[in-house]
Amino acid sequence: MFADEDEEPGVSGATLAFRHVWQVIHMTARCHEDPYLKVERFAELAGIRDTWQTEDSAWDEACAQAEALMFWGLENWIGC
Repeated sequence: MFADEDEEPGVSGATLAFRHVWQVIHMTARCHEDPYLKVERFAELAGIRDTWQTEDSAWDEACAQAEALMFWGLENWIGC
């Protein structure tokens, strides 16, 4: 699965994984709080940063997310 840079700039592996894996798995999940929007935003920000969309209005937020992920380290995110 690949994104088209001309039609959808900023679409990275994170966005594709969200659309074609996470979304499909969780389509039938029922939660009181819908994590869908948070996960979608996380993927969007990753895509903006990963594809260097420096003119995007969310560029600073995307950079902050990337820095937070690196600061806290892999062990904190995967539960080791």
